[in-house]
Order: sequence, then C-alpha cells, then structure tokens
Amino acid sequence: MQYVGGTIIVVLAVALLLAVAWVAFHLGRIVIGIIHDARLFHRTLHQFRHPDFGTLTFEQGLWHGQIQRDARAINFKVAGIKSSPDATLIERLHAAILNLPELERRALEFTRSQEPEVRPGEFTFKSLDFLWGDKPDVFALEFSLTDDDGIWRVEFEAGRPKSVGRDD
Repeated sequence: MQYVGGTIIVVLAVALLLAVAWVAFHLGRIVIGIIHDARLFHRTLHQFRHPDFGTLTFEQGLWHGQIQRDARAINFKVAGIKSSPDATLIERLHAAILNLPELERRALEFTRSQEPEVRPGEFTFKSLDFLWGDKPDVFALEFSLTDDDGIWRVEFEAGRPKSVGRDD
C-alpha cells in the first residue's frame, strides 16, 4: 500500500512539474512577443533632410512630409528607397506644390463629373502623393469628405485627372 502511495506522489509531482513548465514556456513566448513588438514600435524611424521640404520620415515604404505654403500645411507622400526619396518624384512634387490650387480645382471638377451626387465644396485636402517610382507622371490628390470616414483619391496622369475613387 505504501508503494502505491509513493507512486502517486511521484506521478503527481511529475505532472505538476510538466504543468509549470508548460505555463512558463507559453508565458515566455508571450513576453518575447511583447518585447519584439515594443522594439519594432520604438525603432528609430528613417529620416531624410531635404533642403526644400524639411525632414521626411520613411514609414510603410513611403517618405512622408509636410510643407507650409500660402499659410497652409500640405501633407505629401513620395516613393523611394529606405535611404532616400526618389529624386525624380521629388522634382515632380515640387512642381505640383507650386500648381496645387489649380490641381485641386481640376480634381474637384473631375470628381463632380464622375460622382455627381457628391458636392466638391465638402472636400478637405489631405495629401499630395507620388506613390509610383516607375510612373513619375502619375500622382494623386487625397481628400476627406465631411460626414464620410473614407478618403477620396483623384489620380492624375500627365497632369490630367484620370480616375477618382474612395478608400474606406
């Protein structure tokens, strides 16, 4: 009888040891995951200092920046590589910013022609985007719309509106 009691104690001790090891292993995986995510979040962002556009930040494969022009902030995105934005796209961005009021007017007229139920007066400019390094003549203007959570995008090609769409 004593032998059976000793066996039960040994089996229970081994089971307890295995349960503790299993919990420790999975808690360790969770902690490592949290540390990994924190390192990704706090990782130093890649930045590029441009003489005309100031500090650009590389996020999600694009260079993001903001410039002040005519007492307003103009947000923009430019494709490039991790070390710098695409030089050709930066030149195109510069030209587009100089002509931004006209581009906005044409974008909103085009939107009205393609989406007659939407009134262009309700749009707010969000950003100017040169997203395609292999297509330097293609860019987009993004707008938000009052009472709408989506972003409206008007794509231009060779300086003319080509398409309008909405992203949720």
